[in-house]
Amino acid sequence: MLQDQLGVLDWFDAHVGEPRHIVSAGQSMGAAIAVLLAERHPRLFDGVATVCGGFDPLGTFNATLDINFAVKTLLAPGQDIELVHVGDPARSTQALVQAIDQALTTPQGRARLAVVGAFNNVAGWYSAHQPQPTDMTERIRQQAAWIRNAYTVGLGPSARVDLERRAGGNPSGNIGIDYRQQLARSSQRALVEQAYREARLDLGGDLSRLAAPPRIAPDREAVNYMYRFGVPYGRTPAPIVTLHSTGDGGAVPDQEQWYAEQVRRSGDPSQLRQLYVDRGMHCSFSAAEEIVALRTLFERIDSGRWPDTSPRRLTEAARDLGPGYQLVLDFGTFQDAPMPPAFTNFTPPQFLRPSR
Repeated sequence: MLQDQLGVLDWFDAHVGEPRHIVSAGQSMGAAIAVLLAERHPRLFDGVATVCGGFDPLGTFNATLDINFAVKTLLAPGQDIELVHVGDPARSTQALVQAIDQALTTPQGRARLAVVGAFNNVAGWYSAHQPQPTDMTERIRQQAAWIRNAYTVGLGPSARVDLERRAGGNPSGNIGIDYRQQLARSSQRALVEQAYREARLDLGGDLSRLAAPPRIAPDREAVNYMYRFGVPYGRTPAPIVTLHSTGDGGAVPDQEQWYAEQVRRSGDPSQLRQLYVDRGMHCSFSAAEEIVALRTLFERIDSGRWPDTSPRRLTEAARDLGPGYQLVLDFGTFQDAPMPPAFTNFTPPQFLRPSR
């Protein structure tokens, strides 16, 4: 993938001409590719722009393993479900989905879904067009939609087959992971505790069940593959603007916190600006919000200084683009709807399963 992007630039030079600026841009897991391109070709790119970024693909698959491991253990005990080295991905996916759907029908099942979602700080906000729910049951229902559609169907057994083929094995494991400690660190802990109280379930007992089963070990060569091709260091040879929705339960905004920490370790934090929109769903931005983020980056490239990136100024700039630029796509329904610009100050939780 990295080489393909460089090939596009070669084609552009040959058939169009030399560009004034080159910006590496990426969405979702493409954000990792975008920042890796700039890290590895520092003289080529003038800036980086990402939206709804999953900056740590190895961490994403670690978290996905935790979620599906917890579904299998708590909601489908005794079933033969393959989570790694999957021989029949359709069968394993179907079994996980059925367990999730069945769990939604009882208070006990919903409580266990809440603890499953807590292992990746999955917010119960599965809509770009509706406000974040406050009702406990509805929050868990929307958490479950993330668990089902993003982590089981999207990144679960079927995705493992392709990943392991490319990586030469399974890069994820949970040996040494203390799920009791993971829950204690989770931003969703209060929701879990409330759901278990109302369902009259023993939370400690379920956490002990998660500690008891045999664990999954990663394949070292596959881990090395992911570090080699998919995990940025946080170097900042060019200015970087990121844009993330606060309620994203797929590429959780915690990944922004992780990436900022990598930049503090290996790059220059003054080169990074992280912008947030107060909205649910994945990649739930209007054209106006994305244009404002890009203009912020290009102003930094052209002037050498960051413009005002306060939420008020960004929201006003997005609103000034007019109603034709305010449509937001909801991936859950594949429907567009006009939404007011909603830039906000936000501090993400700590990413629970980082690769480094």
